[in-house]
Amino acid sequence: MYEAIVDTIVVKKDRYEEVVVKELSELVSGMGNTSLKENEPFIHLHVVLGLKGLTYIRWSSN
Repeated sequence: MYEAIVDTIVVKKDRYEEVVVKELSELVSGMGNTSLKENEPFIHLHVVLGLKGLTYIRWSSN
């Protein structure tokens, strides 16, 4: 994928913020669950993105 948009927790601010990765990346791992929140689908997902140079980024979504 060439662009990934994820929410990540900012502990010091006690809130989630959107992060945009604008480079070629590969979804290496994804794990989570789907539930209902206020009668709407709610996805909680942990992802690892592989980047160029054998580096990676990991996230937990809300």
